[in-house]
Amino acid sequence: MDYQRFGKQIALPELGPDGQERLARVPVLFVGDPSACAFAVVIWRASGGVIPGDIATQSQPRVVTIQPAKGHADALALASWHCLNEARIALGWPDVPVPASLLTQPI
Repeated sequence: MDYQRFGKQIALPELGPDGQERLARVPVLFVGDPSACAFAVVIWRASGGVIPGDIATQSQPRVVTIQPAKGHADALALASWHCLNEARIALGWPDVPVPASLLTQPI
């Protein structure tokens, strides 16, 4: 475990070393809005998470579908929210639905 890189996260009582290891154990595959998925991959990897192909694992990846975004700012917000929710799930917390304020509203 890279304590120099993830030391601040590991210091959080909600995460700790065990939680950081859980983030790195289960790959997450982001599908859907291309911009949001690109942001999500960067955010997820920066947090210590992995995507399919990063590690040799027998774990099936969690598939996360990211809804269409109205623009880059919304894509970044959706990606951030999905990464946070995946971290919650990796830690054993319940899945939370996407807030309505982040979903694309029909025009």
